[in-house]
Amino acid sequence: MKKFIKYTLYSLLGIVAVNPNRFKPFIVKAVYQSTGRTIALDGDISWKIYPNLGVNIKQVTLSNPSGFSESNFMTLNSADVSVGLIPLLSNHIAVKTLAIDGLNL
Repeated sequence: MKKFIKYTLYSLLGIVAVNPNRFKPFIVKAVYQSTGRTIALDGDISWKIYPNLGVNIKQVTLSNPSGFSESNFMTLNSADVSVGLIPLLSNHIAVKTLAIDGLNL
């Protein structure tokens, strides 16, 4: 059990050391391939580690499919999502924070 916790902590530290903004091109590509829509991630993406593991994202826009009068399906000022770390280590997801600011659908 000690090795499991040790490797989990090393993994988390490795993830946090990576700048999450590096994932923007992968997110844009995955959204387009899955939906055919364009997502713009104009703001920063940041990790949160304590007291819960999470992510904060700012200034997001998702396009509408062609044929709609509005060009954007969604705009978002910021979203903050975090999950409990201990339940995650037990293969459970416990959402601790879900805060959305400036959502326009």
